[in-house]
Amino acid sequence: MRPFSSSVLLSVAAVLAILVVGCSATTAVRPVTVLERSVRGAPAPSPSPELVVTLPALSAIAAVDPASLTIKNIFDVGDQITGVLIDPNRPLAYLESHSGTSLIIFNVAGNRLAGTISVPDTVGGGATAGRGDRIYAAGGFSSNFVSEISTVQKAVVKTIDVGASTSGIAYSAAFHRLYVGEPDTNSIAVIDTVTGIQRKSIAAGKCRQQNNCDPISLVASSDGLYVLAGTRQQTIIAIDASTDSIISKEEVGLHHCCRPAAFFLGTDPATNEAVVVVRGCCNQEAYSVSLEPPFTLGQQLGRAGDRTRFLGAAFDPTTGDLYLMQANQKNGGTILGPNRKLVLGTLPSGIAFAQ
Repeated sequence: MRPFSSSVLLSVAAVLAILVVGCSATTAVRPVTVLERSVRGAPAPSPSPELVVTLPALSAIAAVDPASLTIKNIFDVGDQITGVLIDPNRPLAYLESHSGTSLIIFNVAGNRLAGTISVPDTVGGGATAGRGDRIYAAGGFSSNFVSEISTVQKAVVKTIDVGASTSGIAYSAAFHRLYVGEPDTNSIAVIDTVTGIQRKSIAAGKCRQQNNCDPISLVASSDGLYVLAGTRQQTIIAIDASTDSIISKEEVGLHHCCRPAAFFLGTDPATNEAVVVVRGCCNQEAYSVSLEPPFTLGQQLGRAGDRTRFLGAAFDPTTGDLYLMQANQKNGGTILGPNRKLVLGTLPSGIAFAQ
């Protein structure tokens, strides 16, 4: 199993903050077909793995059959969970607790708790490195720190002060560098994970209508050669990780909605594509985007009003099908898959495929 390479760890407060009264919602999801996978040279599909969805109000995670989009089991994990990060090589899910003081380890294959990892700060985003033996966790808007966590030792082994509050984190495997969004300083911190030393930050500069870009969401390409940053100004910044230089800035989405911002929801390592959503005060759109030059923006995957928000995305690693997670005032949450949907009845906070 391959998880998407940049997981979305979303706080309950963030979920509630985006559920405001306004326009009606309409959505559509275009699956990535088996034929497209064959053309791209991907392996033939095998039976789909399990889809994991975190349900904070129930202090639980749900195991979902992606083929039928039905819940197979719900497991009580003893705490409200606000996000999920999947180990790339082991059947383990790392769950961010609402208390912000620990990551709960859940064995997906055995359907059981497998321990906890204490963290010194809140977790506002995370990225795996190596073969899943390390997790880098950003503290979010309330913290200047990034924690390096050893999943082998089940402990924080290093904390790095990046000097400003953080939003968004991505890891470049090609250059062993960590990229952390710092919207308050309109920059992206760069950390050498081998030495633990912070390199020169990348100045984001100006974006839409000559406003500061303010990077808030980051993803890396599957080969680690490029990093893309979503901003508060409806713009995607592309970065060459070999030189830490900005290659391009592209405005995305519609232009009639106020305060639009671009967030990444997840990536597909097999196709080197990501899902980006542009959120404004009255509507939002989800698009696919390439993570390699020329960073082409694909077709619109869905659109919704402000009563519904896209919160996460996961690609089935065997079929390439896309599953979008939404939060809605009326039904709590919905998982949109190919030709069907699952109404959860409670707000979700994280989504990923597990081994």
